[in-house]
Amino acid sequence: MKLARRSLLKCMAFAAPAVALMSRGVAFAAGVVYKKADLATEKKNPSLAAFKYVDDAKTSKDRTADKGGVKAAEQICSNCNFYKNPGTLEGGSEAVGQCLMLQSQVIKGAGWCNLWAKKA
Repeated sequence: MKLARRSLLKCMAFAAPAVALMSRGVAFAAGVVYKKADLATEKKNPSLAAFKYVDDAKTSKDRTADKGGVKAAEQICSNCNFYKNPGTLEGGSEAVGQCLMLQSQVIKGAGWCNLWAKKA
């Protein structure tokens, strides 16, 4: 009897983390749907202006310097090192994610700010 219990406990010790990792992978594969109310705005976060954040990188006049071997025209939030948990905005297919430099606030993937850094 002791062997059976011991074997069961060993299996459970390996199975629990495996299940947790698998469910996490499925959640990322499915994508996250963010609420429009969660989208960062200058009213909610004044630091957006300080970092010269824009929702559409094409409209930024400050995006002129190449960084980390990436041309300025190719720098957008979705290919930044600080952009995490990509998903979509509710009711549409607009790409959004969280920015670690903005306390994980939801930002548009097509945006840009002067903190942009090449993904490692």
